Formats: sequence, structure tokens, C-alpha cells
Amino acid sequence: MLRGGAKLLLCSSLFGRAPLLDRTIHRRALIGRPSFFLGASFGRGATGFLGASFVFRLALDGRTLFGDPTLGRDALLIRAALGCGLLDGGTFRGSAFRSGQHAYRLTADGLHLFPRLADIPLDQGYPLGDTRLSSGISVLDQMLADGYWPGASTLIAGPSGSGKTLMGLHFVMNGARQGQPGVIATLQENPTQLQRMLGGLGWPTGHPAVEVMYRSPVDIYIDEWVYELLAAVERTGARRVLLDSLMDVRMAAVEETRFLEFMYSLAQRFSRQGISLL
Repeated sequence: MLRGGAKLLLCSSLFGRAPLLDRTIHRRALIGRPSFFLGASFGRGATGFLGASFVFRLALDGRTLFGDPTLGRDALLIRAALGCGLLDGGTFRGSAFRSGQHAYRLTADGLHLFPRLADIPLDQGYPLGDTRLSSGISVLDQMLADGYWPGASTLIAGPSGSGKTLMGLHFVMNGARQGQPGVIATLQENPTQLQRMLGGLGWPTGHPAVEVMYRSPVDIYIDEWVYELLAAVERTGARRVLLDSLMDVRMAAVEETRFLEFMYSLAQRFSRQGISLL
């Protein structure tokens, strides 16, 4: 048993004997038997690490990817290396789990998990407003029959310098004037550049109802960024979100499938909350 109220257990090279991995029954025995010991430890809030370059068995509250009945509570079984990367999940004894790969970051503060962002279709519908939202540009509102639908995702396409960012800023700032908080998630203009653009159009910089979330497109961990965006929207109660630009998100996602998964999930989550995404 863990002595002195210890909260962390590390078992390195658990799978030192490679031949044991050849049969599923051996894998189950090698993982399952230590689980009885770890179960008592997890019951007191401890965290266990079973190393297999590395294999982690963690008890997580609210961020469960796998369940294992031998632990008596939800747990996670993952295979990973130090740093940043994707976790490949495995499960034993028929326990439930969330499929796919899950991103992580290991820092001095510990292990940060970013579960796969993949929305599944809902069995029931949800209410959406039927009063259109002004784009902030009167001529454009006339062309769009009074603006954008609430809870809709709208793509603005055009060559560089055609005014895509300005259209997005009009939409977010117009909402702020009407008491609708907004988030500007930019991978293009940094805060200083945005302030110059806003000031040139007579808008106040540092508007209390608008949060600017800037990240450099050359130094971004896409899974972490998505969860930061969701947290910013929840924290501010945002009703309008500007994502600038989609191409930067595509490049950061690396794989086309992951990019499509990210955007579909974001669009669906925002739609259910009645949040408009531009």
C-alpha cells in the first residue's frame, strides 16, 4: 500500500518481457493484477503510472476516456511518450471507452489531456432562434435578408486583402454594441494589429464584451487550442465567435480528417448553444 498519504505511483518497464504481449490473456493478467492494488490507491485519490513506454492508468474526474471495473471507478489506459502527442487507447474486460486518439501535453504541472473532440448526432432536436443577426454592414444585411441566422456557421471566402477579417470584426463588434459578448480567435493579426484595425474604424480597443484569443499559427497545439476556445466561449458567455483563419486551423491540424472532425464538432456545439460562428 502507498505509505504516508502518497498520491503518485510510478511503475516503470511493466512490459519488460516482450513475449508476454503476444497473447491477449497475458496482457490482461499483466495489467489486471496490479489493478487490484491500484484500486485501493485510486480510492484515496492517488494516480498510478504503469510504464510500457509509457502506459498510464489514471483515475480522472470528469474527463474519463475508459472505464475499468477492477478499479472500482473510472480509469484511463493510454500509451504515450513524453512531451506532446496522441494517445492510443486500449481497454480490458469489455469496459467502455471513447474511441480514437486523444491529445496530451506533459508539463512541469503534470499531464494535461485533451479528449478527442468528436460530436455524435443527437436523437432529439434543439431550439434555434429565428431572428436574424445583423452583420454590422447595412448593405450586406440587405443582401442576406437582414443578416445571419443565429447558431449558424458562416464561411467567408476570398483572396488575401479582400476584407474577410473586417467583415468578421463588424459582426463581432456589432454584437458587442447590442450586449452580445464575442470572442475573436485569431491566428492571423496579433492584438496590436487588431487594435490598429479597430481604432481605424472608430471602434474602442479592449471592448469589455469582446475577448481576443491570439495564438501564433507557427507555434500552436491544435487540440489544446480548441479546448482553450471552448473555455473562452463558456467563460465570456459569447454569442458570436470569429475564427480567423480557417486555413491556419487546417495547417495546424495537419491531417484532413482531424481538421474536418474539429470543425464539425465546433460547429455542432456552437449551434446547440445558439452561438454564431464566422
